Amino acid sequence: MEAANGVAVPPEEISKWDIPEDKRESVAGYRQRLMAALDGGARVSKPAEAAQAQVNFDCWLQELAENNIPETHAWIAGSDVVVAAPDQYSVAACKSQFLTQLARVEAK
Repeated sequence: MEAANGVAVPPEEISKWDIPEDKRESVAGYRQRLMAALDGGARVSKPAEAAQAQVNFDCWLQELAENNIPETHAWIAGSDVVVAAPDQYSVAACKSQFLTQLARVEAK
């Protein structure tokens, strides 16, 4: 409702979620990148991509907190790739979609 009224609603705060300790630093780094893009004008220049990146970031946090399951994050051929077993698909799907949208938002 705030967004509909023109208020810039930030991505979820990590501290509000029960994120596994070994994921907090990585998630925090991605939140900083997302905030930099949003505050750098992406809300105006790429509103659809910015909104999708934020929704998928929030989804990733929620899934990490709900499932508290491990994920594997691989760096392959210069791009972020998320690898997951079938019981980890919800976490991996949110993160993968977030990374795709973040790349679009950060692209010049």
